[in-house]
Amino acid sequence: MAQKASGEAIRSMIRDEQNRRALHKLLGLEIDPVLPLNFVSLLKALEEAEEGEGARNDPSH
Repeated sequence: MAQKASGEAIRSMIRDEQNRRALHKLLGLEIDPVLPLNFVSLLKALEEAEEGEGARNDPSH
């Protein structure tokens, strides 16, 4: 459960452009100018699947 929360927190942080730039600079990462369309589609599908899992495991839903 903690791993899911950690992963979700990291994903939410890197969605913000300022955080992404700061992380790239801090970690010395190369910046890919644009993700290929199939990667964007894959990331969206993964996020939707994880959101669906969270809703199924959340007793308040």
